[in-house]
Amino acid sequence: TMILVLKTIRFNLKKWFYDSLGRTLSGASMLLPLRIIHLFSILVILASLIREDYAMSPVLKLTILAICVIVALLILLGFLLSWTYKTDTMIQGVQGRYFSPLLPYFFTVFNNKYINIPKKSDRYLIFAQILLLFEVVLYILSFTFVSWEMRG
Repeated sequence: TMILVLKTIRFNLKKWFYDSLGRTLSGASMLLPLRIIHLFSILVILASLIREDYAMSPVLKLTILAICVIVALLILLGFLLSWTYKTDTMIQGVQGRYFSPLLPYFFTVFNNKYINIPKKSDRYLIFAQILLLFEVVLYILSFTFVSWEMRG
């Protein structure tokens, strides 16, 4: 079981991360450009570095990471038991979107007292995220119209 889990994680971790941030939309027919996903990742990390009034202890950070790892392993175990046949070499059926609820907890671990950005940068981060969301919408519309014309 552990060999299957490790092989699946090693092979799919990058894809799961990208997909959990929305790279694959509408099944496998449309992929967002990687630059959009990288920019979203950077914005989320920067947002987690905004100076807050509270300070998270290292023990709490490790606890959050441990819980995230346990939940991810339980997701893999569920798919191992439900979708994977005895002859498969990797766990089948796992998609990045199943890990999306874990991302906010994972990114809170970046918050620290050594590297942080001022609270007033909130509005710039929000504006940058809105611009990226508009780019995603335009990309989806462009993809939809191009796909529609190719069908007709």
